[in-house]
Parts: sequence; structure tokens; C-alpha cells
Amino acid sequence: MHFTRTFDDLPSGLDCDLFALLELGPDVFVDPYELEHQHWLWGTNDLELPVAAVDPRGSLLLLNLTRRASSSLSIPLHARYPLPGLEKHVVRVPPPSFFWACDSPQAAQPCEPFKNASVPVEVPFRPSTYFYAAPAPDVMDLRVDVPTGIITDFATVDLLTKLFVLLLTVYIAVAAWRTSSTLSRVKHKSD
Repeated sequence: MHFTRTFDDLPSGLDCDLFALLELGPDVFVDPYELEHQHWLWGTNDLELPVAAVDPRGSLLLLNLTRRASSSLSIPLHARYPLPGLEKHVVRVPPPSFFWACDSPQAAQPCEPFKNASVPVEVPFRPSTYFYAAPAPDVMDLRVDVPTGIITDFATVDLLTKLFVLLLTVYIAVAAWRTSSTLSRVKHKSD
């Protein structure tokens, strides 16, 4: 996922940092080791769990964008294994919201970035911090089709899996028997 955003609308004060806040549903996760920015992550962040095993509230990602070399923001996201269903699985990811965190009051639109957080958040700011909304980029929700198992195909897949396991077991047994026979003949010839 890639958002492009210019960051030239700094409030008039000097003590402000720009942040991006991204709310992720249970179908999507971010690998914290792939992030380039100072970040905080709340909610389920176990990378291996399927959708059925995570908190349905998802997770919340906060990125500090103040010390950036470019005006683009790239957030690497990954889809979790979805539950089997009758049709394809579509994952929707809303764009991040942007806000300024300032040490002093500014002439800007105040906001409460964590007010409607879907997961419990331990806010990493001092109580005296002022928050101001930054203009959001003109980006639509990201929609991704995630491959999923189709329930009506399970009987066929199960039968074919068992058949291939049986055939490969027979193949391995025959190969082991041939190898054993060959080694036995070589040993008898050398005696």
C-alpha cells in the first residue's frame, strides 16, 4: 500500500510533529520490522495467526512522520489467511488519518485522534500535547481480493490430497525397497 502526501502545511509553531494513524481490521497486519519510521502498534500483532484467531477489533498503527526525507509514505501491509467461504474475500483498508502533535496551542483545527480507537491505546504523548488535524490526502480505501478456500471445493480437495499422499507413500516405499534390494545385491557380490 502506498500513499503520497506532501507535508508542507506545518502549523505556525515550532514544536509540532506530524503523525499518521492507520486503523487495520483483523484481516490485515503490519510487520513492525518492515517499518522505516518511529512507530507504535496496538492490538493483535502476531504475524502468523489466521483471521479466525485474532481479536476482531484489529490493530492500530501510529507513525511519526516528522523526520522524513521524502513526501511519500509507504506502509507495507499483509493479509491474514481468511476463513473459507463461498466467494472471494475482499479486504478494505481505509487511508490513514494525519494529525499534528504540538507542545503549544496553534491556530488550526483541533482534533482527538485516539477518541474512537477500536483497540485499547496507551497514548505515547504528554497530557499537555495539543492535537490538530492535518489535511487528508485524496486517497480512496484500498480494496484487495484475498484468495480463500471455497467450502464447496473441500470434498474434492480432500479426496485429491489423500490420493496424492497415498501415491507418494507407495512411490517412497517402492524407491526404498529398490534401493534396499540394490544395496543387498551389491553386498552379496562383494562377499
